[in-house]
Amino acid sequence: MVFKRKAMALALLAMCVECSTAFANSPLTQKLVEQAHFWEQRGRDDNAADAWRKVLKVDANNIEALVALGIFDAHSGNADLAKNHLDKLKEVKAASAQIRLVEKAISLGTAGGKSQLENARRLAQQGDTEAAADSYRMIGDVKGDAALEYYQVLAGTKSGYAEAKRGLEKLAKENPSNHKYALAYAQTLTYRDASRPEGLALLESLTSKADVSRQAEEAWRQALTWMGLQSSNSKYFRNYLEKHPQDKTIQDKLASVNRPVRNDAPEERRPVNKPKPESPLAKGSAIGFKALDANDVPTAEKEFQSLIKSHPKDPVGYGGMGLVKMRQEEFIEARKFLQKALDFSSAKAKSNWKQAFDGANYWALIEDARTAFEDADSVKGIALLRKAVEINGTEPSGLLQLADALQAENDMAGAEENFKRVFNADKKEMRALDGLIGIYVLQKRLSDLEALGEYLLPRHLAIVANLKSEQMAAQAKQLEAAGDIVGAQRVLEDAILIKPEDAWLRMSLAKIYLKRDMAPQAQALLDALTNVEKPDAEALYVSALLSQMQQLWWEGLQTLERVPANARKPEMFALQKQLWIRVQLDRIDLLNKRGYVDQVREILTQIEAAAGTDNEYIGTLAALYIKLGDTERGFAMIRQAVQNTQQPSASLLLQYASTLMQANQEAELEAVMRKVAAMPKLQEDEIKSFKQLQKALSMRYSERAREAKDYAAAYAYIQPYLIETPDDNLLLLTLARIYSSAGDSEPAKELYTKVLETDPDNPEVLQGLVFAAIQIKDFSGAENYLDKLMRMQPENPRFIALAGNVARAQGHNGKALGYFKKALALEQAQRPLSGAGVDGLRLVTPGSVANNLNNFKVNPFAERKADVVPAVTQVAAPAPVSAPATPMPPVLKEVPQLAPQYAAAAKPASATSAAVAPVSATPLVANGVTPGSTSTSGTTNTIAIPAAVSNSTGVAVAGNAGNKTVNAPALLSVPAAPPVSQGSAVIRSNPLPLAKPVAGNAVSGAEVKKVSPLSSAKSTAPVSAEEAALIKEIDALNELNRSEVTAGFAARARSGQSGLSQLKDLETPIEAHITTLGYGQFGLKVIPVVIDAGTLQLNDANIAGQFGRNTILNEQAKFAKIAFSTQARTRGLSDASSIEQVARGVALNLSYELAGVKLDVGSSPLNFPIQNVVGGLRWSTQSDGLNFSAEVSRRSVTDSYLSYAGAKDSLYGLSWGGVTRNGLRLDASYDGEDGGVYGALGLYGINGKNVVKNTMVDAGAGIYWRAYRTKDTTVTTGLGLNSSFYKKNLRYFTYGHGGYFSPQSYVALNVPLEISGRYGKLSYQAGASVGVQHFREDAAPYYPLISADQTELELFAAANPALNIASSYAGQSHTGLQYKISGALEYLLSPHFTLGGRLSADNSGDFTDASGMLYIRYTFEPRRGQVSFPPIAPKPYYLGN
Repeated sequence: MVFKRKAMALALLAMCVECSTAFANSPLTQKLVEQAHFWEQRGRDDNAADAWRKVLKVDANNIEALVALGIFDAHSGNADLAKNHLDKLKEVKAASAQIRLVEKAISLGTAGGKSQLENARRLAQQGDTEAAADSYRMIGDVKGDAALEYYQVLAGTKSGYAEAKRGLEKLAKENPSNHKYALAYAQTLTYRDASRPEGLALLESLTSKADVSRQAEEAWRQALTWMGLQSSNSKYFRNYLEKHPQDKTIQDKLASVNRPVRNDAPEERRPVNKPKPESPLAKGSAIGFKALDANDVPTAEKEFQSLIKSHPKDPVGYGGMGLVKMRQEEFIEARKFLQKALDFSSAKAKSNWKQAFDGANYWALIEDARTAFEDADSVKGIALLRKAVEINGTEPSGLLQLADALQAENDMAGAEENFKRVFNADKKEMRALDGLIGIYVLQKRLSDLEALGEYLLPRHLAIVANLKSEQMAAQAKQLEAAGDIVGAQRVLEDAILIKPEDAWLRMSLAKIYLKRDMAPQAQALLDALTNVEKPDAEALYVSALLSQMQQLWWEGLQTLERVPANARKPEMFALQKQLWIRVQLDRIDLLNKRGYVDQVREILTQIEAAAGTDNEYIGTLAALYIKLGDTERGFAMIRQAVQNTQQPSASLLLQYASTLMQANQEAELEAVMRKVAAMPKLQEDEIKSFKQLQKALSMRYSERAREAKDYAAAYAYIQPYLIETPDDNLLLLTLARIYSSAGDSEPAKELYTKVLETDPDNPEVLQGLVFAAIQIKDFSGAENYLDKLMRMQPENPRFIALAGNVARAQGHNGKALGYFKKALALEQAQRPLSGAGVDGLRLVTPGSVANNLNNFKVNPFAERKADVVPAVTQVAAPAPVSAPATPMPPVLKEVPQLAPQYAAAAKPASATSAAVAPVSATPLVANGVTPGSTSTSGTTNTIAIPAAVSNSTGVAVAGNAGNKTVNAPALLSVPAAPPVSQGSAVIRSNPLPLAKPVAGNAVSGAEVKKVSPLSSAKSTAPVSAEEAALIKEIDALNELNRSEVTAGFAARARSGQSGLSQLKDLETPIEAHITTLGYGQFGLKVIPVVIDAGTLQLNDANIAGQFGRNTILNEQAKFAKIAFSTQARTRGLSDASSIEQVARGVALNLSYELAGVKLDVGSSPLNFPIQNVVGGLRWSTQSDGLNFSAEVSRRSVTDSYLSYAGAKDSLYGLSWGGVTRNGLRLDASYDGEDGGVYGALGLYGINGKNVVKNTMVDAGAGIYWRAYRTKDTTVTTGLGLNSSFYKKNLRYFTYGHGGYFSPQSYVALNVPLEISGRYGKLSYQAGASVGVQHFREDAAPYYPLISADQTELELFAAANPALNIASSYAGQSHTGLQYKISGALEYLLSPHFTLGGRLSADNSGDFTDASGMLYIRYTFEPRRGQVSFPPIAPKPYYLGN
């Protein structure tokens, strides 16, 4: 190890020397080199590489650039370019060390890049610093943050401290503005006693830097805890305590330094038998010790050296020099002097120097141990540290160094013991805490980690979460293995809550979801990580793996395409290759079905070039060649693969067996199957493949026995499979043929009928029945017919779209959207082959069969004697003539069987099931020959056509009774794939117009566009009518699924008296709607509100009496002819002359809507004088244009300041208002093609604080007619009638009134006219109505709430008849013109942003109201297609919810 480091150092030194001479001649070159270094230090290797390339343009022989680019290209997978740079380095005679760096990078390839860096980081996190440092070195010339990580790890190794210190010092000097480099360097300085003061000073200065202040303070304190208790260190403790006076640990340290006698500073103790002062020895020692006390170390050293020379046998001089050397922190020298002091002391006087000697010996042993570790002698180093700890078992420095050394030697128990000793003494000792955590993580001791919970920092908590999630994942694995799937699911769900960003953890849970038929939930787990702006590459890879598990080849490929090219790992390229081949195999199946043989061969050649010698695909390719008629090539391919493999896997042999079955090579087939059956530890998929081959072979033998009229044997061959899979159409048809051949027509007919029930004659008729059922709302019938269609043709896009129509008609919009998207993808996939649509292609899966018709455990032909049995091998002699008449059971040709341990591992897969089936596992029929037909050789031409995908679901072709299996069509665009070559063969583009041509030698992401169901609609290929309709449906549903955030500014002004009925209202509605198809819509509104009724002038005699309880006081002031405020003062009330009617608050509302039910709850504006909880529950439904809704609600009445916010009368301390309308409203309407009618009825109770209760009936009706209508414009007119009836008139503002318009009858008849439409990205609406209104109000008392107040007013009026005081408000009746005008605009700024506005004015009731609003809306789903109209503006609070 030491030799490697020295060699590396020499190599780097040589490189620096070479490079410096190369750069000296060109300022431009030097500038470019500085740019390259700048990007390297920030981890941007791509930008650094660009800079190095520019250097080579200026200086083609620049050695540093050639080295850097050679390493970069090697790590990026560009081995050829890296080799070119290597050749150039050799040509310009670069140093051997530089050449070796590039050679090493080329040998490592992509593993030397980011994957190697990740490995180094992983090792460092695990505490294996030696291995981590080696891993960093393998990367090569690390720069920037990677170099920082390397040096920090290196500083913690046994012998890497010096190199780490130099490297960090260089990084800090080269990057003075990056304080994290200076912090790392300062921390490293504190690791050694000699450089610790310098590190402390640097850390203290860094505490003023905001970006590293906290880390610097922690490191500063940590370093102080490592310091000894020498008096010379007291200044460092004091510096720290000046800024942190409450730190008890450092206070204790300083107190220990100041004690007269200390265990770790024994140099302060004086010998008790000092010489007499009058002697030269006494005089010299007195001077020396006095100088030492005064910290005058040079003088003390001089005196003690003189004593040693003059009195070489006296211990005082040596002891004094030992104390001097301890002050100078030269502990090894101190130990030598103090040892001599002990040696020259008498037995009784030795105790005078023993404590000082022990202190010096302790620190000297620490230094000796460090030297031993630097010399790679860990045994010696540990022994020395143990001796030091024996001397002083409380000083943290020795204990921590011993713990680190023991951990490096894998003595975890010893390391833990020493870390605990330090930590138990000082809970703030971070190095001890880090050490314990490192050990607990390595040993996976979660309970011990959790016990440290109160001391853990955020970085520690992340480590604990990681370990806990790993243990929970292991627990889930055990539960799953034990069969407790639900328990495993629960544990993994809890683990994801702890570590939600772990894609592999989510993958484990997704697998369980798939086992429980919860595919959407499984996909949602990974979508949470991938459906973000910048998804993690690993998450995308895991999501693609999930797609592969579900045989969603195209979706997986599209997911992998989102991984940036420079972030792709080898396993990602491998998966991309697999998915690409699977997509091409699906294409082959579809093209071959349609007769495009030449194009199939072209694609097959590409697949073969990409697959190379990969055994995973050899069997599939061979079977396809045989199917295309190239039998010789197919057999040669699979035989060569088997022969060239020393120990063929079960998977490869099963592929070979499938090929043998195609060629009717049954003898060799059986031998291969027996070989597979004898293999240990078969995988689940391999067992399934074997059993499917068994079934196919048994069916073949059954057909031969049937043809030989040995019906009992024919039945016996398929009997085990009928018992296990009684609904298998292939088996049932085989059995039906046996019955038919045996003359049992009735059972045969029943079986044929049973199968034919799932295969109607005319799919088009079924489509018509579905549409008819939708029209009459017979959804049950529609689904029944649709189920039959889908069983016939599960991948027919027309039928899938039809399923979307059924789902949408039922209101299942989420389900409908899924159907429409899948249908569009299939339409686009099939379009290139047929011009548009499916072109009559009929892909039919075998339908599920009804209840079992027979007891398959009993062979119905057992009592029958076969006429001839050529297909059955008789191994026993025939029974003699005299034998009993009971026939012998048939002796069957043996079908290879699995070993007993695999008997229950997998059941024979049914042709009707969607079970995962490996290559060549499904028995198939080719060329339209049914199992009941006979070939010229006398054998049934039943062959096994391998599926194109190893885990594919069989799909049968109509017309062959559900017996012929092909794969479902897939999207046909060539996906982007990593460069894959096999010799000179490369993946080439398909010449068909359906595939994108690819330039160069490989398919790359930059050369092939991604195709998605929606984006492909915009391609240059013609869009069929079916595609256009599907796109329209998808866009319409996306509109329903639109989640959005809207912010606006609204203003309203209402006429009236200032301070009373007048109202100005400013609101800023902010609302968000989150819609999830199938899960409802969530809404949140936050509406800041400011309302202003103006100033109520109390000295205005015409107004003051209309507010609160001021009527009598106002009349008294009028009578006395004095101001109201003066009169109030004389009565001992406030003399305020005005009241400002202004309120500010924020209204809140939260809502949820699902399936026509909407619930909302909120509050009137908080901070208003009176606040209310408001909300409602609304239910609505519609059918055939008929709409009905019912709502129970509590809403604010916003007619005036009093009803809206509530008012306060400062004179009498009154508070009243804040009115709410509470009740039920029913709405019904019918909307036809050209118009409609509507009606509504509302019943409400109206309440407010200190406001008389009221009731209201609200009714309305109308008709409307669309006078003009195009796709972009609608003109509507009609006739509307509105009416309302209140029990009490409470429109006024005295105490007890509510301040809202409440006539005892109100009727308005109006004629509206509205124009709405769109023009480009603009939608608009303009409307007006004119009519007549009539209302009647009864007289109302001034004080309806408290009769005493009203009585007092009436008595006062009676007592002062001359004043003509009114004690009630007069009633009134009014008939007049009513009008309303309104307008709205919305403009689509971008697919996500919309700007809109609205204006309106009306004179409903007895007031005039005008309002306006501007708003901007952001939609999370981009809007496609034309804008919708009319515009929909957000509602301010005064308009309700």
